[in-house]
Amino acid sequence: MLDVGRNDDARAAFQRAIALSPDHGWSYCGLGRVYLRMGNYVKAREVLENAIRVDPKGVKGIYGVEAAYLLSELAKVEGR
Repeated sequence: MLDVGRNDDARAAFQRAIALSPDHGWSYCGLGRVYLRMGNYVKAREVLENAIRVDPKGVKGIYGVEAAYLLSELAKVEGR
């Protein structure tokens, strides 16, 4: 959905995934990516920080790297 610009559908799908499994960091990363693409940087940062908070062990795994990458991209957009 993200790849074809269906941000609203992707956002809803990730939100459902988080509701079903709130401790799954990858879903937060996906939702954070959606918010970045939508230009909602405040919400993107909040969601990506939640990805790390809900699964700190995941920080060492692939979605932790994803969250870190997306946060660094967000910092560039925010001018930090």
